[in-house]
Amino acid sequence: MASYLTVVIAAMGLVMLPVHLASYRERGVLRRFAAAGFPRWSFPISQLIVGLATTTVSCALLLAVAAPVYGIPPMHAWWRVTAALALGSIAFVSLGVVLGSVLPSARSAQAVGLLLFFPSFLLGAGGPPPHVMGSVVRQVAGPLPLTLLTNAVREPWLGLGSATGSLAAVAALAVAATALAARRTAL
Repeated sequence: MASYLTVVIAAMGLVMLPVHLASYRERGVLRRFAAAGFPRWSFPISQLIVGLATTTVSCALLLAVAAPVYGIPPMHAWWRVTAALALGSIAFVSLGVVLGSVLPSARSAQAVGLLLFFPSFLLGAGGPPPHVMGSVVRQVAGPLPLTLLTNAVREPWLGLGSATGSLAAVAALAVAATALAARRTAL
């Protein structure tokens, strides 16, 4: 359950948001925003807010559907889980804003987003457990952002550890991606 919350976050940031932003640019929506006098900073902030709201609703729906079917294990360190989910959401939504702002078309945004999402999904959250993977695959999967986020959520949720290193890495990714999104994004 904890892992699939991170999959929702990654799908939003790597697949949905970049395609949406790139299609805005293709259709000239961003030029119209600029011509209307919207401040440059307003667009990435609005995308971050909408992305975080959509991610929150999606995670809540996942929990609401999964709770009666699978059950939800109790959280051992709820504040660490909450911090990891919030920071991971900010990081992946910011990455989505960056991808959507640098890729030239909706098709290219979709292709790059899926190329980033599926290996991350299979190695970092939705695939086989790390202990059954080979050592080389574990080394490749270890530094992936989705693996770090999954560890930062799963370990404190299930009481397997504090995952302080993973949480710090996710926080650093959130800061770096948000700074890049704020700097890179232009109307």
